Amino acid sequence: MYDKNFAANLQKEASVFLRGYYLLVNNIAIYLKEIEAYYYEHGRFEDYSVHRNKLQKNNKHKFYIHRYGQDADSSYKSSPKNNRGGCDFVMSDSDGVYYSYLIRSIVINDVLYVGPRKSLNAIIENTGLSYEELEKANVTIVPFENNHDVLNTSRIGLGNSIEKEAELYKNSELRCILCDKYFVKRDNKNVGYARRTEAIDKFLKRKLENGEMTKEEAIKYSNDWYGAISKWLKDW
Repeated sequence: MYDKNFAANLQKEASVFLRGYYLLVNNIAIYLKEIEAYYYEHGRFEDYSVHRNKLQKNNKHKFYIHRYGQDADSSYKSSPKNNRGGCDFVMSDSDGVYYSYLIRSIVINDVLYVGPRKSLNAIIENTGLSYEELEKANVTIVPFENNHDVLNTSRIGLGNSIEKEAELYKNSELRCILCDKYFVKRDNKNVGYARRTEAIDKFLKRKLENGEMTKEEAIKYSNDWYGAISKWLKDW
């Protein structure tokens, strides 16, 4: 049932959204910097890593805060006593489709928050909304000019499976990271995005293989945006 072309379209949609829009909630601008796409539709794209909570379908442009069950009123995973959970931004406008973007990293007021739980906490603290209020809040999707590249890798923390098809879903490059100033090392420290090396290397390898960059251009790009050059690139 895995459809490589459909997965590629999901990646493209997520990349376009990440690069071209920010969210306005309760007068707070939320700039998405890293997201993962999750999509489940019976008979078309059955990715069982999707929670399939009712709030992830026919609930477009609303937040879904991770819950333990699939009902809309299931208990939240996140609480002040644990470090679990996070939140998605829902893209589904159909009862037959579960489709949302896991928010992995954001910027609010020029401060970068990396990780699903830290991102959720930052949204709650800056908007002043409770979990319940955030899920019901009106969200304005604001376009803005942004020409930075999007780096793609597979999603994080999905675990292993002995089933070949499940592995195909797991390995889909549906994680998107914006390669802008927040991706660059600051004060000689990594910004904290997981698998940063893999993200930049995959991007540059594709550019080189497709003839969209020369080796010299790729080296400069890696130095400018990553602050280092991988051995494979030096040997290309």
